[in-house]
Amino acid sequence: MNGKENYNNHEIIKTLKAVKKYPKMYLRGKVSYLSIETYLNGYLNGLGLFHSVNSGQDIRLWFQEKVGQKSPTSFTVHVENYYKDKTEEERIDILLDLVIEFFQKS
Repeated sequence: MNGKENYNNHEIIKTLKAVKKYPKMYLRGKVSYLSIETYLNGYLNGLGLFHSVNSGQDIRLWFQEKVGQKSPTSFTVHVENYYKDKTEEERIDILLDLVIEFFQKS
């Protein structure tokens, strides 16, 4: 990984931690799993356009390997279903923590 990728991951992680800590600064309306999911999908798609990578697919494959389950659904839907026994607030935290973990390891 070159210095530019490390810097970009650092900025991505910084942004995701800010979204987790201050979601209403990034989202309009009620903070819900759906609003975080929508934000993340847009954010990851934007990263893909800017950096010519498919972060959403990379995260989906990483998560599937992590939990030992395969699914053609998006990462955010897969997380929601995998952690369906958790409260919405817990699922939001898990989702953001997983995306942060992905970028810390990549």
